[in-house]
Amino acid sequence: MFAGTALTLITTIYFIASFLSNYELTDLMSKEKILRMLTEIYPLPLYLLHSALSIVIVIFSYAGFIYLGKKFKQKQLLISAWVILLATITSALVLGGIAYQVVYLSSQNRALLLYQTLTTTLFLVVSVVSYILLGLALEKLKDVELSKITGRLYVISGATLIIMIGNLLLLLTQIFAGLMFLKASKKFE
Repeated sequence: MFAGTALTLITTIYFIASFLSNYELTDLMSKEKILRMLTEIYPLPLYLLHSALSIVIVIFSYAGFIYLGKKFKQKQLLISAWVILLATITSALVLGGIAYQVVYLSSQNRALLLYQTLTTTLFLVVSVVSYILLGLALEKLKDVELSKITGRLYVISGATLIIMIGNLLLLLTQIFAGLMFLKASKKFE
């Protein structure tokens, strides 16, 4: 029970922090101001700590879906959770390296920026498909309380991820997923 509660709180705090740290201000300020602001407000050690914490939390969050997929022999849930887990870790490492080059080393290499755009687009497409498949798989679970509503929220979050509303919905979805894991942990003890 404690693990489910802790995971719910940590996941909620993480997604709020991630949403705020990834909020783009490009329409409001010039790129130079943004880069200067990022290096002053978000120093490299804090950035590295945030990236490492992100990877750890993602591993714990989606390990729960992997466990549920194995427990209920739900291949779609198992595969989509693994894809999200691996894509998120890969994206964090690759985009983190690019961000380090662009922000902290002040590299304005056009090829690097193009690579960042392509990587972000690919990750977005993989995320949309994976979240929708994860949601559909969760809706099929019958023995786990809150799985249907969490599944529907994942489908809606995945479908609206492209227009950035999905990021806000994903926060709510992660709260429901944490509550679902909390209830499931009580049931399977």
